[in-house]
Amino acid sequence: MKISVIIPTYNCSALLAASLRALQRQTLPRAQFEVIVCDDGSSDDTAQVAAGFSGSLALRYLWQADQGFRAATARNLGE
Repeated sequence: MKISVIIPTYNCSALLAASLRALQRQTLPRAQFEVIVCDDGSSDDTAQVAAGFSGSLALRYLWQADQGFRAATARNLGE
């Protein structure tokens, strides 16, 4: 992989879906980038949205329990 796109998220499944659709339209060959979704304990359908893109993007979904605002910790999951 040449590029890792790390997307931290919390209960923003619609925004996540829009971001992933935009990544699907990239002209860079898919084998050259990966997408890492770092979920900070979402309770909406974020996991299902991410799973829906796993067939069309090199996507990893990482989840951590919701223990308050921990965006930095969520981002660090993507290392």
